[in-house]
Amino acid sequence: MKVFLKNMTIKRKTGRPRRDPVDKYRVQSWFNCVSENGLRTPYELELEFSPENFKKDDDGNTTYPCTWAKYRSGKITPSAALLVKVEERYPGSIYWFNHPIWKLLSNTYPSPDLLKASIAPAKNRLTKVVGEYYSVTPSRILRKENTYNYFYRCSQFKRFTRYSEEDSIVRLMGALALLNDADIRKCRIQRIYSYHAVLWNIETACMYFPYITVEMLFERISTRFPLP
Repeated sequence: MKVFLKNMTIKRKTGRPRRDPVDKYRVQSWFNCVSENGLRTPYELELEFSPENFKKDDDGNTTYPCTWAKYRSGKITPSAALLVKVEERYPGSIYWFNHPIWKLLSNTYPSPDLLKASIAPAKNRLTKVVGEYYSVTPSRILRKENTYNYFYRCSQFKRFTRYSEEDSIVRLMGALALLNDADIRKCRIQRIYSYHAVLWNIETACMYFPYITVEMLFERISTRFPLP
């Protein structure tokens, strides 16, 4: 018997779509990339990309809307046209705006396919149960503590080789997939295990995320997935 556990998206009111809170962090990571973590100021970037914004008032003072300062704080989201324009001058910047981690931290639940793709590199055998919501009860494997042991282990071989970066990011993305899956299922024990697995891996993964900070992820996770 098919059982519908929970809507895959958080319902919104009709009218103008609300800005997803995760956009704040997407924009900040994009700005960090374009500015090379502050080497270029918001003033310099606004002058580079929007020189028409700069006006002289009656007293001869230069005024401008400080749009790029708002990007730095994540208060507003750049247009698609600006993202493309910036990408042409700073290749790779749009990657950080569209990084898969933001879909795992969005107010809208990721698709089952994305959850499976995110958990596969970490624990491929869990792809058979993660993102599957048609059984009466959650799979027992997702409620067992030893299922999450991988997320707390780091072999010395991987620590001192090129595999360290890949392994750290894989563990964080996999733990986030399990946390989303737990939230969809409303499975408290899975949520607790996966929540702590996420927190455990943030600092290590951020060593390889040059433009995504530990503070960003802790702040977003604390509001998106408050511990029950």
